[in-house]
Amino acid sequence: MSQTPKISVVIPVWNGERYMRKLLDALTRQTAMAESFEVIVVDNGSTDRTSEIVSGYTFVTLLSEAKPGSYRARNRALEIARGEYVLFTDADCVPDPNWLEEALRISEKSADNEIHAGRITLFQEEKCGKYATLFESLQAFNQESNVAKQHCVTANWLCKKDLLVSNGGFRADLLSGGDFECSRRLIGCGARIVYAPNLVVAHPTRADLASLVHKRRRVLGGSWTLEKDKGTSPLKLLASPVQMFLGQSKMILRSDIGWRDRPGVLAIAGSVAVAGVFEVLRLITGQPPHRS
Repeated sequence: MSQTPKISVVIPVWNGERYMRKLLDALTRQTAMAESFEVIVVDNGSTDRTSEIVSGYTFVTLLSEAKPGSYRARNRALEIARGEYVLFTDADCVPDPNWLEEALRISEKSADNEIHAGRITLFQEEKCGKYATLFESLQAFNQESNVAKQHCVTANWLCKKDLLVSNGGFRADLLSGGDFECSRRLIGCGARIVYAPNLVVAHPTRADLASLVHKRRRVLGGSWTLEKDKGTSPLKLLASPVQMFLGQSKMILRSDIGWRDRPGVLAIAGSVAVAGVFEVLRLITGQPPHRS
């Protein structure tokens, strides 16, 4: 009988044929002993070659979750995960070679109620837009800042499996923002979030304005669902893209981005904000949230 792994790595994916190999190849290069972890990939209704690619990696357990939603897919993995700890990342991330070794080290001294928020660095893929990359570098995936605000993103999240399962897991109906909601709910149940600077994955910057707009639409969809549950006025959410733009503008102007580049980065921020306003108007008319 095979040894029970200490850690279950959980990766939801939707149409990830372009980047899935890079992630799985990085997992084959881990310094941790192979017996200490398992890898569970949940295909969330892909229409490309994702499942075919993943099936070529014999160390991966491939599951299927047809209903849209990465948080629903993560819950599906929790149903069969054998590890005492679960370690989440995204399908487009690339873990450092010692990622799992560091996770094992943390698990040896972790309290049962701790969520460890790993560091997320950014890398630029080929053909990335200059201004989109600069915009992303200022405000994307700052886990240390997330921890200060008492939440953690699932691009790099380590905790005991039982901490999640005993408190209901992730909200399956959310297409975005489920990690934020789950973090807050677990804290309300006595959990604490700890920054783990040596637990590192790399995430690509969004390549262009279209990618940034897709992200903003998805995030607003998650916020819409959560705020609607609270009875928040739609007008308040309508103002959020504008408020975010004002905050981002201050950040851009105070940054070390050169003066020649600042107008381009501000234009990106403004375009994303305008797209956000139109997305909220679309949601107000009763249209469903986007998953991408």
